Amino acid sequence: MKKTRSLAQSDRRILWGAQAFFVILVLLLAGAALWQAIDLQQSIQANFANRARLTAQQTANAVASAIDVHFRDLQFLKNSFFDLRTRGLLPSAQVLSTFTAFQRTHPNIPAINIQDPSGNRIIWSSRKQPATPLTLEKDFTPLPQHPGRLIGKTSYARYANAWVLTMRQRIEDNEGHVLGFIGSPFLLSSLNTIYIPTDLQSILLTNSSNQAISVWQDGHWAPPDTRLPASVGEITVPVPGYPWVLHVQWTAAAMHHAFWRVERVRLAIILTALLFLVVMDVFTQKVLRQLLRLRQYQAAALLAQQDIQRLNEPQAMYQQLVGIVVTQTEAIGAFIVVPEAGSEWLRYAAAAADEPALQAAMEQLTPSRDPSHFPYGDMLPSRAFREKTTQGPVNPHQSPAMMAVQKQHAALSRIQSVMAFPIFVCEDPEPSAVLVIESDLPEHFTQPLRQLLEQLANTLGLALTQWRHHRELVEAGAEIHKMAFYDPLTGLPNRRLLECHLEQDMARAERHNKLLAVCMLDLDDFKPINDTYGHEAGDEVLVAMGQRLPKSLRKSDFVARLGGDEFVLLVDELASQDDLAQVLTNIEDAISAPIALSNGKTVQIRASIGVAFHPPGGKETPSQLLRFADQALYENKANKDNREKSWVLFRSEVQK
Repeated sequence: MKKTRSLAQSDRRILWGAQAFFVILVLLLAGAALWQAIDLQQSIQANFANRARLTAQQTANAVASAIDVHFRDLQFLKNSFFDLRTRGLLPSAQVLSTFTAFQRTHPNIPAINIQDPSGNRIIWSSRKQPATPLTLEKDFTPLPQHPGRLIGKTSYARYANAWVLTMRQRIEDNEGHVLGFIGSPFLLSSLNTIYIPTDLQSILLTNSSNQAISVWQDGHWAPPDTRLPASVGEITVPVPGYPWVLHVQWTAAAMHHAFWRVERVRLAIILTALLFLVVMDVFTQKVLRQLLRLRQYQAAALLAQQDIQRLNEPQAMYQQLVGIVVTQTEAIGAFIVVPEAGSEWLRYAAAAADEPALQAAMEQLTPSRDPSHFPYGDMLPSRAFREKTTQGPVNPHQSPAMMAVQKQHAALSRIQSVMAFPIFVCEDPEPSAVLVIESDLPEHFTQPLRQLLEQLANTLGLALTQWRHHRELVEAGAEIHKMAFYDPLTGLPNRRLLECHLEQDMARAERHNKLLAVCMLDLDDFKPINDTYGHEAGDEVLVAMGQRLPKSLRKSDFVARLGGDEFVLLVDELASQDDLAQVLTNIEDAISAPIALSNGKTVQIRASIGVAFHPPGGKETPSQLLRFADQALYENKANKDNREKSWVLFRSEVQK
């Protein structure tokens, strides 16, 4: 018998539906989390871009403003201290002292130099340096909006220990001829008020050819060849009025840091929600399984009630119940034992298991009602029978008796838990049977399952009670029927049943076109037996007649006792009156055989028989036929001393 390990298909669909619901919720939550993460990534990207743009614009304006101030200082020096009319480039001693004083009050101007018209030779400088400038004419670029202003390349000035940007301004006469240049390097370190957010990597200043001029990093301007980490984004802003471009960059690490700074809180919330959904899914599955199991158990109880109560025999009830237990409760086996009359043993009555080997092993079990008979007297069904209460669940490994039994039958080693339920019928003080359930799961017998098994045991007890009551009613009905239609002394049918059979035999004779013989029989010399040996002896003679007469008739014939020593025989299916002779001869021989009495005496009697025929098409009624046979009997007894045979036919002998 195959046991059901899983739920029914409809129940599994319910579980799958519940699990699908939670899976959808998890997917929706994960989808929402992913969408929020992407949105956050995009938001952080946009935020980085906005802050980088603002930083770039502020820095570009600061750079342009600082250089503009530097150029205005050069313009002031040029306009204030050079006499363009003299076309002289060498300042006087007074001018030089003024230059020096101006430089001291402007620390951002490390040096002032005057170059010849070629721009490749320094003719005067406020600081000692070679005649050849750091930046030659070819390396200067005029500003589009201010052609007189020129920007050179970035160089490292040892005297200032800083990176400087060379810049100069043309000195022209009134006619526009270039007389020379006044220049002053711009210290990039003077741009120290630049603010860059910590999560932005750096600021890169490039020329129009995208060549690096300098890098702002870690609070100072670094060489243009400073290595920077790979960036994942940047914002470029032109420096107003200058052929430069400012690049503000950020790295993937900065974005990841900003992302996780926000996302870790959200992720913790999402993971908590996911964990909650998983816990709810597990809890819901558990609750649903319990509810579905309970519904399955209720269906099993209803099935048992319907099936068992339809059965008419206890053996069929036993087998049906163990089958339901195994198929509907995931038990690996179940069996029923009943007490064996006059013995200590509990006899196997029915068994079912998921494997033939286990069922064969269960059928060989012989529990004993004797507690001293180890191990059989200490088995769970034995204890349930003696104590009249439910036993278990018990792990066989915790019971020495059950372990001993398992060693004898290897197939029983699968059992991990057992329960036994006594079954009571009517008001009997002792159980009429014990139901035993076996499982290969240690925690198989849950509270709902125990309630179901208790209910099944009660159902079987009720069915057996009803069966017993029904059997008692049938037996009582049979006894009443016997009392109503049979003679209590001989066990032969009485007059009431005779009348019924006579009508049926007359109808059958008409249908088959056959003769029916009604024979009235009376025992001769019966009264002397009663007078001589007593009525008990007479009763023994009548009982002997009740046994001999049916045996001497054919199977289709009928015999009844009317009372006293009178009997009626119905002999049917006769083709002619002559066919009756052999039957009556057999009757005569059976009656005349000696009868041994209980007192040791032997008696022998004869009988007188009156016969009336019912021919096809006859108009006689049953009572008329009996009266005709009785008249023939009367005539026969009146002439019994002169007769040749023991029977007389009505309408022949009587009418003579």
